[in-house]
Amino acid sequence: KNNFLPQLYVILDLSKDELEIVGKLNYATPGDPSEFRVSKQKNEDSNDVVVSAASIVQLFLLLTNPESSLEYQRQYLTTYICYSRSELLLAMLATRYFIDTNAEGVNVKKEEEKIQIRNRIIRVIATWINMVPKIFNDELIMGLRMLQESIMNKDVS
Repeated sequence: KNNFLPQLYVILDLSKDELEIVGKLNYATPGDPSEFRVSKQKNEDSNDVVVSAASIVQLFLLLTNPESSLEYQRQYLTTYICYSRSELLLAMLATRYFIDTNAEGVNVKKEEEKIQIRNRIIRVIATWINMVPKIFNDELIMGLRMLQESIMNKDVS
């Protein structure tokens, strides 16, 4: 198994609450009505639904959903810092990337879907770095390098 994630969590100094959030990512039901509400109206500029309320986990699952818009991606990366930390975002991206589709109860079962999510995560990271490069402190840079190395060397299935 991949020892990379626990090491990443230590480097990023995740709190107990943040570790709990990360632990829910790959098991939460996307769009769960108890954690996710959308406005009845559609966004005027696109076909996107307007999210009126959602948990951190649900917002993140929408971010990594291959069918969510690039506009949502931009909005998420612009606003996440109001309710989260960059260290948590990186930990969530890495955790989602290395989802084990064979684990009991996970929310991604098909290999094809995992590949699409992984491709989305790579695009999110590239956009994030381009949008706000100044937020990348030493811990985040080290975490990104660890993620890159883990992807390049292992590409855990």
